[in-house]
Amino acid sequence: MQTARRCRTRSRTRSAIAPLWIVVLALLSADANADPPPGYYNGTAGLTGTTLHNAVHQIIDDHTRFPYTAASTDTWDVLSDAHENPATPTNILTVYRNGSVPKTDHTQATGWNREHAWPKSYGFPDDGGCNYPYTDCHVLMPADWDYNTARSNRPYDTCVSACSTYPVVGFPASSNFGSGSGSNGSWETWSGRRGDVARALFYLAVRYDGGVHGGTGCSEPDLILTDDRNLISVSGGNAAVAYMGILSTLIEWHLDDPVDAFEENKNDVVMGYQGNRNPFIDHPEWVCAIWSCPGVDVTPPAVPSGLAATGLDCAISLSWVPNIEPDFASYNLWRAPIGGTLVPIATGISSESYVDTSATNGQTYDYALSAIDLFGNESAESVPASATPSGVLPCGGGPITGDPWINEIHYDNAGSDTGEGFEIAGPAGTDLSGFTVVGYNGAGGATYDSLALSGTIPDQANGYGTLWFFLSGLQNGAPDGLALVDPGAVVLEFLSYEGSLTATNGPAMGLTSIDIGVSETNATAIGDSLPLLGLGATGSDFTWNPEQPGSPGLPNPGQVFVASGCNTPGLDCNGNGTSDPCDIASGASFDLNGNAIPDECEGAFSRGDANLDASLDLSDPIRILVGLFGSTPLLCDDAADTNDSGGVDLADVIALLGSLFQGTPIIPPPGVTCGSDPTNDLLDCRTSGCP
Repeated sequence: MQTARRCRTRSRTRSAIAPLWIVVLALLSADANADPPPGYYNGTAGLTGTTLHNAVHQIIDDHTRFPYTAASTDTWDVLSDAHENPATPTNILTVYRNGSVPKTDHTQATGWNREHAWPKSYGFPDDGGCNYPYTDCHVLMPADWDYNTARSNRPYDTCVSACSTYPVVGFPASSNFGSGSGSNGSWETWSGRRGDVARALFYLAVRYDGGVHGGTGCSEPDLILTDDRNLISVSGGNAAVAYMGILSTLIEWHLDDPVDAFEENKNDVVMGYQGNRNPFIDHPEWVCAIWSCPGVDVTPPAVPSGLAATGLDCAISLSWVPNIEPDFASYNLWRAPIGGTLVPIATGISSESYVDTSATNGQTYDYALSAIDLFGNESAESVPASATPSGVLPCGGGPITGDPWINEIHYDNAGSDTGEGFEIAGPAGTDLSGFTVVGYNGAGGATYDSLALSGTIPDQANGYGTLWFFLSGLQNGAPDGLALVDPGAVVLEFLSYEGSLTATNGPAMGLTSIDIGVSETNATAIGDSLPLLGLGATGSDFTWNPEQPGSPGLPNPGQVFVASGCNTPGLDCNGNGTSDPCDIASGASFDLNGNAIPDECEGAFSRGDANLDASLDLSDPIRILVGLFGSTPLLCDDAADTNDSGGVDLADVIALLGSLFQGTPIIPPPGVTCGSDPTNDLLDCRTSGCP
C-alpha cells in the first residue's frame, strides 16, 4: 500500500469571540455522540489488522435488505430519514452539492436521486433480491442529478489537473472537483463530506467479504479497497471480487474530516432499518487499526485521569475526567478481580462514565482506563480504582420470561406518511419468529394487512429490549387497530387508536380492542410516535402517552424496564444497597413526580452547574449538550434548567453561554448559590453538587 498523504494544513482567521450560535453548533458537533447498543462490538477488544477486520465483519454481516424501489418501504424512504436536513425536516441534504431538496422531489430538474458512493458498475451492477450492496443504505447517499452524473464512476482521489469545479451550497470556500473518466478519473469530494464517503467505503470493504448471506444464502461479493487503478474495472455482471479506491486518499479524507453529528444520526437511522451499523462511525480509530496509517501521528493520547468507582447493586458506576484532545476517539475499560490481571471488558466508550452491570455482589474489582486516538494509538492504563457491588442479594436469577408487547406506534404525520410502523418490547432473548401483527380497519372491523415478525429481542436495559418493524400503509382512520398474535394463534394484545372496534375476522375475530387513548394527526411532526412510558416489566405496567420524538428499536425516553424480582442494576442515590428503580417499584421510595428518582434524593442545587463541580464555566453547557444528545444522562436536571423553564433543552445552553460570556440573562433562583427550586416542576436532582 502506498504511504498515506499527510493532511494538508489550512490557515484560519478567527474573531476573538464567536457568536453564541456558532459556539452551540461547535459544541453539538463535538459532544453529541451516538453510541451503539451495549455489547454490540463485544469480542473486538485488543484486535488489529485482519483479525479485527474479520471480527467486525461477523458483527455487521447479514443485515436486512430493503428493495431499491418498491411500493413498500424502500431505499428512498431510508435515505429520506437518514439524510434529513435538521433545519428543514421536510427536506434532505445532498452529499456533494449540499443542497436542501424536498424529500418527495425526485425530478431531474430540481430533485435528488441516489448515489452509490462505491459505483455499482464496479462489482454489483445488476439489482435483484440477492444483491445486498446495491441497496445498502450505509453507502447510498442522496445526490443532485447533475452532480451524480458528473461524478459518474470516478474513484475518489485528489484532483490534480484539468479539474472541473462543482460548488457547494453554503460553503463558498469549498468545492468538489472532477477530472478524467472511469477508473482513470478522479472525484475530489468537498471537505465537509469527504470523511463520510470514505467511511462508507471502509464499511463496504468489511461488510462484504465474499461467501453467502447467513439468513438468505445469497452469494455476496468480496469488495476490496486499493491504490492500484489497474484493479478497478467495470464488471459485466455481479462479480465475486471487485475493487475501488483510492485507498490512501480515503484514509487521508477520513483523518481530515472527522465523524460529525449528521453522520452519527445516519448511522442510527440506517441501523433502525437494516439492523447493522457502520463501525467506522462508532470506532473511527479502527480505520488505522485495520489498514494502518503510515506517515501520520504515532503519539498516544494522554493517560486518562480521575477514574472513580462506586459500588451499586449488581453493578459498579465509573466516571473520569474527559479527554479533550482534538484527535481523541474513545476509551477502553479494563477490569480484574482484586489483585488479578486486567483484561478489557468494554471498548469504544465515548462518554465520561460507564456502568458495569456484569459485576457480582460481594466481589471487589480493580478498574483501569486507556484512551484511543483516531490513529489507533492507545495510551497506557490509568491509575486503577476499586469498588465492590453493594447489594445483598445474588445477581442474576435466571432468564426473564414473559410475553412481548406493542411498545410504540407511528401511523400519521405531516405531509406524506413516513416510517409507519410499530415497536415490540419484551424480555431479552425472545425469538419473535412465528409472531404476527395484524392490522384491523375500524370501518367494518376486518383485517387489512399483516406482518410476520422475526428476530430476537436484544438486551438493551435490565434484561429487556425492543425491535422496530416498518409497516408501510399503517392506516390512520378512526378507529384502526393492531393485534399482536403469538405462534399459537393466541391474541396477546388487541390495541386501537382513535376509538375502539370489534374484529369481524382474522385471529382477533369477536374481540373488542382496547383504545390506547392517544393519537396522531396529519400535523404530527415527522419522526414522532406514540410511546409507552413509565416503569415496569410487562406492557400493562406502562402507560400510552401523546406523541414525542420516536426511538425506533430502543427503549422509549421516559421508560424504565425493571427486571422480575427487582434485582435491577442502576444508580443507588440513597445508598441503601438497592437500585433506585427497585426502591420505587417495591414502594420503599416514593417518586411522586414520575422522574425515576426517589423523592428523598432530590435536594439543593446550584442553577447552571450541570456537571456538579461547584463552579460555573464552559464545561457546564458542554455537559448539558452531552446530556441532551449523548449517552450520559444528566444527574441534576434542575441545575441544567438554566432558564428555569421546567425543561432542559438547547435554550438552556444558549442562556448559560450568554450569562457566562455576555452577562445576560441573569440566572434565576437559586442562582449560583446552593438552594432549592422555587419553581414547581418535574425536574429534580439525582446527585447534588452543593458542598
